[in-house]
Amino acid sequence: MRIGKYGVIVLLLLSAAACAARIPSIESIEESVVKLEDAMTTAASGMTYEEFEDELKSARKRVDRHLERVPDDVQALILSVRVAIIEELMEPVVLSPADDEKMEDPYADEHADLDRALIVDPENAAAHYWKARLYGLQVPSVSETGRYITEAVDLDAAIEHAGTAVELAPAKLKYREALALYLVDAERREEATEVMNAEGAGRTLIAQLLSDMEGVPLPDSALYSKIDSGWFADMNTGGVENYPQLRVKAFALPMTPDELEAFYGELWEGFALLRKDPAEPGGVQFLAFTDDGFEPVATLEKFQEGGTEGHGIVLVVRAVPEPT
Repeated sequence: MRIGKYGVIVLLLLSAAACAARIPSIESIEESVVKLEDAMTTAASGMTYEEFEDELKSARKRVDRHLERVPDDVQALILSVRVAIIEELMEPVVLSPADDEKMEDPYADEHADLDRALIVDPENAAAHYWKARLYGLQVPSVSETGRYITEAVDLDAAIEHAGTAVELAPAKLKYREALALYLVDAERREEATEVMNAEGAGRTLIAQLLSDMEGVPLPDSALYSKIDSGWFADMNTGGVENYPQLRVKAFALPMTPDELEAFYGELWEGFALLRKDPAEPGGVQFLAFTDDGFEPVATLEKFQEGGTEGHGIVLVVRAVPEPT
């Protein structure tokens, strides 16, 4: 094309829709994040590791591009935090016995994003909920006795922000469930039960599990062990579908298995711990729920042949010759 002595101005007229298309939509980003979160929690997602990795990289790229254009988009800031949680959970953690202190919070940048979101929208319940999730994430640590354990980053802060989320959006079940789980972690089960039994909360699995566990009679001398409960819950996660921390409680009792049998014998006539070997220092029992309350199974054969199917509580008793 000959321009001659005149200059040329070319005007490209883009529609609003075309411009908007250059910024990844919040809806598409959220759909991707939900897909990733589902894949993290269920084996039935159908995603291969390579597909998951590609989806995660795509989600990070798109949410970052969106925030470059719209840095104060509250929903995008929250989505960025959700992506960061998945990214962090995908990283291997190596802990040595020398690491006698809890690991530092790896989410300082994400807290800053949520703080920014709360400046824009101070009463955003979702931002408080994800603040709670960050504070409630379990990080590796080593107990005073040298046992590897996990602890919340900041349990008090998790409870505070989850409580605020519930106050701002009382009908949002996942906010209420998060608060209840943090209260359980803080050994405040009665408060957790109140949260889940509040009017309008409905009858959820968490409420049922809290109620079931609180209904099991225990000797006055029983001392709850949070560390052992967590350890046994982790050991049994493979066989438990949801909320292992609510399904397992460990107690230390200054009594013999025979004395414990006598305690329960006063509640249920003929109660006995079931043993393969009569000399075994311990045993098991299954307390089935009936219309009249708990009912122990009668024989070891019934226990082994499916007597524990259905709704109930398994008692596992182990004698510790030299407790520490």
